[in-house]
Amino acid sequence: MAFEMNSGFSTKHRWGALSALILALSVLVPGGIAAGDDSGLGRASAIQQQLNQIETDESVQRKHADQDERAIRRLEEQLQQLQSQHATLVHQADTLEITSDKLKADTAQLQDAQKQLAAGISDEQFGSAMNQWLGSHQFTWNGSVSGDFIYDRGNNTNT
Repeated sequence: MAFEMNSGFSTKHRWGALSALILALSVLVPGGIAAGDDSGLGRASAIQQQLNQIETDESVQRKHADQDERAIRRLEEQLQQLQSQHATLVHQADTLEITSDKLKADTAQLQDAQKQLAAGISDEQFGSAMNQWLGSHQFTWNGSVSGDFIYDRGNNTNT
């Protein structure tokens, strides 16, 4: 995301064109410069001073443009870092929101269980729950039942 000016000419082209214009004007000065003419010499000196001033201004403008470009690059880097941090924070916020919702649901479920434990269970409810769990099965013995065992004291075992 670079900062660009869409003016058609770059700064170098503008200053080059300006320098060429000043050079052309200095060559085409009406009347020319005579070797012994002090007023012509003064004019040439004034033009030379103007050229020097323009070159100095051009140098200052280049330095300012370079500083501005460096500042723009620094700001672009900072912007990219901030955007990256923002994306990370948004992701963390989403994760926290999901975790918060899950914690709320778990807390509600735990509170319901605590209420049920605090209320206790009556004997009738316990009996009903046991009947539902065990069902209604009856066991009957057919025939006789007997058992037999022998204890061996030497080995301490029943056989």
